Amino acid sequence: MPRRYELALVVADIISAHCPGTSARARFLQTCIGAEWDEAASMIEGMLAEPWLLRGYQERRLREFRELISRVRVDQRAHTLDRNDY
Repeated sequence: MPRRYELALVVADIISAHCPGTSARARFLQTCIGAEWDEAASMIEGMLAEPWLLRGYQERRLREFRELISRVRVDQRAHTLDRNDY
């Protein structure tokens, strides 16, 4: 399993802890499964905008995930550009 999906489960638990009783965890996982990385990044940015609400490892994990999906997004754009060259 790619690291981004493993880490997505950790991030989903962080989101769930901060948004109990909502569908935020499920929505986040759906965006990851659907490779909607822009939407996932937006959710991460929302969490990082309030770092005082994060505990222990949470901020580090969110930043790590953001970095991973940032690279995936760049790779996807490059792949799309390569395909358009044909």
